[in-house]
Amino acid sequence: MVFVRHSLPGERVLAQITGTGGRGRFWFADAVEILDPAPQRVAPPCPLAGPGGCGGCDYQHVSLDEQRRWKSQVVAEQLQRLGGVSVDVPIQALPGSAEGLGWRTRIRYAVDNNGRAGFHRYRSDDIVPVDRCLIATPEVQQAEVDDELVSNRDWSGYPEVVVAEGSDETVVAAIPAKPNGKARRIPATTLLERAIDRDWQVSTDGFWQVHPAAAEALCKEVVAACTEADNIWDLYCGVGLFAGALAQQRRRRITAVESDRRAADLAKQNLADLRGVRVMRRDVKAWVSDPRGPDPEAVVLDPPRRGAGEAVLAEIHRSKAQRIVYVACEPASLGRDTGVLTQRGWTLSSVQALDMFPMTHHVESIGVFDR
Repeated sequence: MVFVRHSLPGERVLAQITGTGGRGRFWFADAVEILDPAPQRVAPPCPLAGPGGCGGCDYQHVSLDEQRRWKSQVVAEQLQRLGGVSVDVPIQALPGSAEGLGWRTRIRYAVDNNGRAGFHRYRSDDIVPVDRCLIATPEVQQAEVDDELVSNRDWSGYPEVVVAEGSDETVVAAIPAKPNGKARRIPATTLLERAIDRDWQVSTDGFWQVHPAAAEALCKEVVAACTEADNIWDLYCGVGLFAGALAQQRRRRITAVESDRRAADLAKQNLADLRGVRVMRRDVKAWVSDPRGPDPEAVVLDPPRRGAGEAVLAEIHRSKAQRIVYVACEPASLGRDTGVLTQRGWTLSSVQALDMFPMTHHVESIGVFDR
């Protein structure tokens, strides 16, 4: 089997083998010449998006409508293959990403041996210098330090540079190297973000949705799915976005759980004015096994890419929760966890995909499960 990057189904291409995977069971290749193009093929807006170039945007050669059709299909296939559930998956485009460009509010650059900032080639340690990342917002593209663009400055001695746009400023943070050559963690600085009519303090290198419309869109879906619940667990809560959206709708009893110290501290700060909300800095798996509080009516999950996993879901199943709202950044993890829940008698009542990462294969999904 050969996975051919930069190609479309039905095309005839000249492909160059670039590597192997699965202990030799399959090959990777690049479509270096398109002999018979598919109707959905478009000219990539970025000259670095083709074979041998930047490894970031893998869908720039595909029309936006086709990108979204693929993403919807991928989520549906993973739910079927791994979760045993057949369902249509509608996908929603978000405002603020005209033609799929200009939407990313946070960029992490790598720095090459010559001190130039850029991005890695696909499956490579090589770095491609980048003057402008076209999927970044104009503010991030124009970020300057000492009157020089990030990509044009000599960053020798810094293995990574982070550019993050907040609601009132754009921050550039250079990450110095440790003695062993690895990057240190960024100093504890924060950005101000604005969503659901509230200000949010977020670490410069912490988690926040990178599409400017994503936080609002996700909160809308989560709040709509929890309309009838007054006692809610918000697991993997980050800086408290969903807990804030739910508590802002009306007074509720919400327990928000987050393992990262900085994120949990910021969540406490961000939610301090909302009565009925408590933030616990605990590992989610450890906390759900001994929650020490009333059982929830609903549980909101926004786990990392690997998913929530069987142990966490088993503890949620033992509670009295009647609904689970699962926010997933990885379709395969959603599929696996869907299988775990359906085996315990839960039903996937609805699923919605959001195109929060145009020009890439990434897709966000929200699944609503009922007992």
